[in-house]
Amino acid sequence: MVKYLNQLDDCIEENAVAGRLTNIKDLLFGFCTDCMGDFVFNQPLGLLRNQKKKHIVKELNRALSLLGPLSPTPWLLHIAFKLLPRVGVMKV
Repeated sequence: MVKYLNQLDDCIEENAVAGRLTNIKDLLFGFCTDCMGDFVFNQPLGLLRNQKKKHIVKELNRALSLLGPLSPTPWLLHIAFKLLPRVGVMKV
């Protein structure tokens, strides 16, 4: 993990030296994905250093933004299944 922390630090430093703004969201996503790839899959994914794979980050962010409003749906279904059987028992 220290290797990926050093790469993250290098990316931020490169942007600072070049006078560019740092998109920390993309860098942290790459950092987390690289750590996960190393620990879970035992192979580097290289999203933090490889600029060619940035389209993967954009596509994943776009897909997650579509799923964001639907995230409470499973909880609403659980609540509905727990409450609906009791509605018929209540007398109006």
